[in-house]
Amino acid sequence: MGTRVLSLVAVFTLALVAAQLKVSPGDLDARRLLVRLLLDAGSRSEAEALLVEGQAMSPQSTDLARSLAALQTERKAFMPALETLQKSLKYAQMDGAYLAFMAAQYQRLGQHVQASELLAQALEISPGNGLWQLALAVSRKALGNVSGARECA
Repeated sequence: MGTRVLSLVAVFTLALVAAQLKVSPGDLDARRLLVRLLLDAGSRSEAEALLVEGQAMSPQSTDLARSLAALQTERKAFMPALETLQKSLKYAQMDGAYLAFMAAQYQRLGQHVQASELLAQALEISPGNGLWQLALAVSRKALGNVSGARECA
């Protein structure tokens, strides 16, 4: 019976937050919460649609872009994920994790020049990140720059 009550509370909360978002579509906190609730309920396509709307309204909210791109990446929609990240890139120039995630999309698409540039930028922001150094080595090796790859590893 405890699980049923919890489920009813979750359904009620979801409906309440959805109603708040209808009244105030620009409420990014309500949008973030509703996305989280939908993901917890397994409604990935609905969550993705909310993130698309949110990014259109607020491209400077890079967390929305990153969350949307993550869902797209899970579906192996790498080009749409890259396009999502590109829309908010100008607001994420000092966010190494954002740049590295975007570089990963480029790598998945075999675009190692762009990936290398973004990873170098991410490493300027956060030097010493071993994962990003390894990713940069992978892209440099893919470009035939074996000595540059060794410098990263």
